[in-house]
Amino acid sequence: MDFNTITQINFVQVNLHHSIAATSTLVQRVKDQNISVACVQEMYHVMSKPVGIPSLCKLFGSQRENLKSGIICFHPDLPVIKVFSATNTIGVTFPYRSSNLLVISVYCTLKEDLYHNLDELENCLMLPHERVLLTGDFNSKSPVCGSDIEDKRGK
Repeated sequence: MDFNTITQINFVQVNLHHSIAATSTLVQRVKDQNISVACVQEMYHVMSKPVGIPSLCKLFGSQRENLKSGIICFHPDLPVIKVFSATNTIGVTFPYRSSNLLVISVYCTLKEDLYHNLDELENCLMLPHERVLLTGDFNSKSPVCGSDIEDKRGK
């Protein structure tokens, strides 16, 4: 298959809050809305293994034991390759519209210094790519992201 012929890839970003119900809703939404790739945070897991994601999907997770960030590829023909994995960040690439697309999913915990996440992102962005899609739960408030207030992390 010529992967440059894939004309549309639908993405979703969602924090699942370690919930099996939210995971089930995501799987149903994927079917209903023809979603190709899900960038997720706080996946539901049992004994550090994700639960509720169909086994035919390609799942890539961050290195943290309790699965803070992940990317799930639901499109069976998309040649997704994991290129980066750190504590709170995961990055994959695949060909799309004659270019190399880097997709990043990140989770910024409130308990850790934001600069740790920025270092992970910087390292991931050093990888070769022509286009990038950055998704995540940044645990910050900013009018840029639709919040009525701005906190220290949202500046």
